[in-house]
Amino acid sequence: MNTDIKLGTLPTWALFTGGIALYLGERVAGAGVARVTFDIVGTALVLSSLAARIVLLLKADAEKKQAERKLLFTTLVVVFSLFLYGLSTDEFLSLFGLDSGTDTGVILSRIWLVVFVLGALPLLFLEVAYRPMRRAPGLEKSRLSQAVAGGVSLAAAAAFLFTVDYLATEHDYQLDYSYFRTASPSSATLGMVKRLEGNLKIHLFFPRANEVLEQVKTYLEPIEAANQRIQVKVHDRFLEPDLAKKLTVRKEGTMVLESGERHEKLYIGDNIKKARRILRQLDRRFAEKFTKATSPIKKAYRTVGHMEAGSGAEGTQTIRGIEQILEVTGYRLKTLGIKEGLGGSIPGDCSMLLILGPRHPFLPEEVESIMAYVRKGGRLLIALDPGYDAGLSKVLKYLGIKFDNDLLVNDRVHLRRYHTDADKALLATVSYSSHPSVDTLHKARRLPVFLLNAGSLTKINNPRSDLEIRFPLRSLSGTFKDKNRNFKLDGKLDEIRGAQNLMAAVKKRDNQEKKTTEKTKAGQEKESHGFRALIFSDSDALTDQVLGNLGNLYLASDSIRWLAGIQGVTGAVESGEDIPIEHTRQDDMIWFYGMVFLVPALVLALGLIYSGRRRKGVQP
Repeated sequence: MNTDIKLGTLPTWALFTGGIALYLGERVAGAGVARVTFDIVGTALVLSSLAARIVLLLKADAEKKQAERKLLFTTLVVVFSLFLYGLSTDEFLSLFGLDSGTDTGVILSRIWLVVFVLGALPLLFLEVAYRPMRRAPGLEKSRLSQAVAGGVSLAAAAAFLFTVDYLATEHDYQLDYSYFRTASPSSATLGMVKRLEGNLKIHLFFPRANEVLEQVKTYLEPIEAANQRIQVKVHDRFLEPDLAKKLTVRKEGTMVLESGERHEKLYIGDNIKKARRILRQLDRRFAEKFTKATSPIKKAYRTVGHMEAGSGAEGTQTIRGIEQILEVTGYRLKTLGIKEGLGGSIPGDCSMLLILGPRHPFLPEEVESIMAYVRKGGRLLIALDPGYDAGLSKVLKYLGIKFDNDLLVNDRVHLRRYHTDADKALLATVSYSSHPSVDTLHKARRLPVFLLNAGSLTKINNPRSDLEIRFPLRSLSGTFKDKNRNFKLDGKLDEIRGAQNLMAAVKKRDNQEKKTTEKTKAGQEKESHGFRALIFSDSDALTDQVLGNLGNLYLASDSIRWLAGIQGVTGAVESGEDIPIEHTRQDDMIWFYGMVFLVPALVLALGLIYSGRRRKGVQP
């Protein structure tokens, strides 16, 4: 029997087994007897593999010498890479006063891996192609050449990736290819600017001929043009140290809004790459600083102690979006519970009271405090949820409103979240009136508002004549009250399709207000002395889980402004931020299994189909 048939693939197995032994000795075993043992065994296997390759070449017949030469050459490349690894070790480098951290050590530690891949992959490809030819009388030279070419190509690609990875690690550059646009003044910001009655100076402390400064000046141009009381000036912090000290400016790239004795700072930065994030949010940040600088800080209170939204209790939603809208509108949000006096009276500095999704009923004393606050002309926002008794029926009756606890369901138009019948309660609507609390929605048209488990609102019989009751937001006509919560339309329970009221706006005016028609300089109605109230049949519509939807954001923003009496200033602030693409857990699983199993399976299937067609095309 021929020598190469007896040995078969043993030299290749010995080579890679020896390489693994060397790896275990150098990287796993550590110092001591174990390392020496692994190194000796590994070196012996590598050298025996090389010796076997030489013997096979010398004893091979004339036709198979070509294959054995290629196998010997790739084996030599692998052995040479292991030799280079030995040169990169600290033991060898220390002989020349070097270590692995020097340039020589780093280069050797990268080169040996590249050389190893360039030898190992072609060797494996050759071994697979040559194995069935050892017993054959002839040699398929083209098949061997293709195997070598395929192995070298794959090895070169891997070596290229190693090189790129090394260069990227050593030269850490950050390139920002994201979409960039400085935010423009929104209608809401321009509306606040036009209503400004006092003087406002906007100081820009930037270096001359600065790219960030040009972006900021472009943003401020329409703001300065909207009101003659606004002045924009550019300053050099080093040339005007007294002004910088007065306004406590310590960095270039700072904007200061000065109104009388009050001033608000906004640091933007003078480096365009670092300032991009703030420039994208410039409209929102400017509106916040503008409100703080020009308006007296008003306080809004939200009730706590009844598992409301924002309480942090399990199952409740966060309300950071509402807090930001209040801040932009000039309110500072505080909590109000029993220990803060909710059971006695609402604080005198309360300009707006928010009750967001209570799940536990209010005490009678708390209800009386809320009633007294409303009678004095307070601003009240109530968001209720079906299935929970908040104990506020007395307050709602005073407002002329009744809340229906039946869950609203629409089996024709709804959102998809759970992929069960429960999704039918996730409502979407584009039905709204021309009331100021939905003014932006009405102008934008067809922007959907999402409600997650909503009840419905109706007007009580014979409400007081001094109340103005409107229903600005309604569900789609295919919605019905699901009395038994089976998410199906049951005719026996008088479940009928029809538009339902999702939001109520209530306003009371006293006799003096009815007689006056005085307007502000902006042509808008002055703030009313009578109370104003908004009632929502779903608290989720105002929480962070849906405020990412533009329709809900406009709804919350305009509602707060209507309650505050800031009419004619509608819309949300502009933002040039990139919108992140979010995936659900199910989406991530699909992508993961698709990339791990599906794509390789498709590639394999295409390869088999292509190979089959080639075989059919070959004539015997």
